[in-house]
Amino acid sequence: MVVPFVALLFSLPWPSALVPGPHPVGYRNEVLLDDARVYRTAFDGGATYGGDDGAARPVLLQLWYPAAAEAADAAPMPTADYLRIDAGEETAAWAGGLAAHAKDVAAELLLGAPVDALGGAAREVFDGWLAGSTACRRDAAPADGPFPLVVWHSGAGSSYEENALLAEHLASRGYVVAGSAFVEADGSGFGVDGGATSVDDLELLARHVGGLPFVDGARVAFAGHSLGAQACLRAACREAPVADALVLLDSTLDDYGLTTPTFGPILPLVRGAAARIDVPMLVAAGPQAGFVLVDRLARADRTYLQVPGLGHDEFTAQGVTRLALLARLDALRPDPARAAEVARAAPVAVRYAELVDAVRCFLDA
Repeated sequence: MVVPFVALLFSLPWPSALVPGPHPVGYRNEVLLDDARVYRTAFDGGATYGGDDGAARPVLLQLWYPAAAEAADAAPMPTADYLRIDAGEETAAWAGGLAAHAKDVAAELLLGAPVDALGGAAREVFDGWLAGSTACRRDAAPADGPFPLVVWHSGAGSSYEENALLAEHLASRGYVVAGSAFVEADGSGFGVDGGATSVDDLELLARHVGGLPFVDGARVAFAGHSLGAQACLRAACREAPVADALVLLDSTLDDYGLTTPTFGPILPLVRGAAARIDVPMLVAAGPQAGFVLVDRLARADRTYLQVPGLGHDEFTAQGVTRLALLARLDALRPDPARAAEVARAAPVAVRYAELVDAVRCFLDA
């Protein structure tokens, strides 16, 4: 049977609209190598990967997909498995470093400190989250398909499993979802790049996954949050864009005018390509959003969604899970200073679930 999503957020209320679909969810990951680009880990002089001269760029591939019916009888994958990367000998050290980085980032974002700095009740809550079940069956056989593809790009400062609940839900509803870490081009760290290198990674994932026998490579959406949403919009600016649809979750571009220097080259890039961008897009942001930039994209079929009640990170599962874990922590060690955030946990989970359902409806259309 499919694991109810209510179980994944510690029995918080979950709207009936977000019902898992008919498919068990499979998950696997691997490291792809892009021979067209050179990469080395500059932070340690290539000792982890690439040596003195660099080597093919490693690209993490996470894959959620509708699984064959018999997968429903397998044990659910624990959350900790998102932080375990299957890699060959050449990329094992790089993959191990990336997974360790992601684990520390997740601990920091969810409970305020890297893993080794979490103590007492906070470490117990974090370990409980890692041991908890996902909706996935690791390495399950895929269903026959072919299924449309969604390539997800996480936001700046996040870990690569940032929006796993969205990916799990879409896979249960008949989508294949690919994700990655989108690491910095210069090898200076495992942080999210968000620039042209991210677009190259998005397109690599779309080409590779689109060629799998259970995937319909002719139906591709790019989706992302924050800097990841900006990267998806960058991808639409290319002369031959790969994606047939875009989902842009709180890109922050929607909150400012057209001259804001914070966004560097992306504003002139989008303005310069506006006359040819015609891809349908769902653009979700808070109630303050003006959508001034995407309003320029007159050829594109744009659906604007203003979502009250969600903070920036709460447009993803990571932000919602943070509140759920704070509620769990408060049950173990009450703290009046957490009261306001704990009170938000249940309504934010409901609003996030409504957002996930809106994304699914847009992609269905």
